[in-house]
Amino acid sequence: RSTLMICMVATVSFLAACSSKPPDCADEKTLTLIKGLIVENSKDMSNRVDGKYRQDAVRYVDALKIEIKNIVSDGYNAEAKKHSCTGAFVITTLNAMTFTGSQSYTSQATAGDSSKFVVNVPGIESLFNTLNNDLGTYVVELGAKR
Repeated sequence: RSTLMICMVATVSFLAACSSKPPDCADEKTLTLIKGLIVENSKDMSNRVDGKYRQDAVRYVDALKIEIKNIVSDGYNAEAKKHSCTGAFVITTLNAMTFTGSQSYTSQATAGDSSKFVVNVPGIESLFNTLNNDLGTYVVELGAKR
C-alpha cells in the first residue's frame, strides 16, 4: 500500500509533435500529482479520526496549503526517461503551522506509453508522519477548548 501511495500514475495529453519525455521537474502536471498525493494521504489520516472529531480533521485537511518551491533539476536520464528533481516542500496547516523540507522526487515516463508518467517521492513518509502528529494535536486542542 505504501508503494501505491508513493508512486502515482497520471494520464497526460501530449501533442503528437512532443517527445516521449515525462513532464519536467517544475511542470504543473508533476507538481499537481505530488500535491494530490499529499492531499489523498491526508484524507486517509482524517478518515481514521474518531467520529466526534472527524469534522475537525476534515476541516484541517481541506485547509492544507501545499507549495513546492525552489525546484531544481538534478538531471535527466534519457535512457530511463526520468527527471530527477529537488524542491522545498512547504505545507501550511489550519493551525498556522508550517512544515518545510527539501525533498527529492522523480518524474518518469511509463514503459510503452508516452502519455503516462510516474512520480516517485521517496522518503515522503516522514512528512506524512509529521502531518499526522500535527492533526492529532490540532484535534486534541480543539476538543479541550470545547
